[in-house]
Amino acid sequence: MKFIANSQRLRSLFLYSGVAWGIFCLMSTYRSSLLVDIGAPEQIITMIAAVLSLASAFGSKKQLSFHQFFRNKSLSVILFTITFSIFVIGIIAVLNISYEITIWVLGIGFSLVNFAKGMSGILATRYLGNFANEKIVTQIYAVNAISRNVFRAIISFLGSYLLQITNTSNSMIVVGIILLITTLGLVSYMKTRLGLKPTEYNADEIFK
Repeated sequence: MKFIANSQRLRSLFLYSGVAWGIFCLMSTYRSSLLVDIGAPEQIITMIAAVLSLASAFGSKKQLSFHQFFRNKSLSVILFTITFSIFVIGIIAVLNISYEITIWVLGIGFSLVNFAKGMSGILATRYLGNFANEKIVTQIYAVNAISRNVFRAIISFLGSYLLQITNTSNSMIVVGIILLITTLGLVSYMKTRLGLKPTEYNADEIFK
């Protein structure tokens, strides 16, 4: 546990994993609320949910190709993809455009979020296990689970508070702005602590 607490690489991953998981959980709630707000029937809501499950599965399948293409920028690209999608969804829901276009854009936007979700979970778990052995990897995963649930609680509390003072589309725009600021800060923090070459890490980042 001392090693985990002192590892800047692991702290970066815990922060990323917590923020990403909290946002994914919040978007799952906001999706249902937003579709109800725009008057989508139950059949459309169910169809979109089914498509999003396929998007998550497809993202899980493509995570290796994604990692090989973006390398140490993979997690940053995922965060910016989520942020962009949330902005677009929120803005389209606010604009007074046709119902059909709104449904299509929302479906594509939420599909991108779920595609990123499918990749994020596997990639984060993979990165957490780097430079570790069977003696410590279970403890790393345990700390990560705690981190994810703490961030989920905080982000869900913020999301529910926003819904008390405004509608779902405005809440998504606010969340998008907050997430953009958070992403910029988190990417800056991770840049010098995560995704480096093995020789660039300090010796205390490798468990022995």
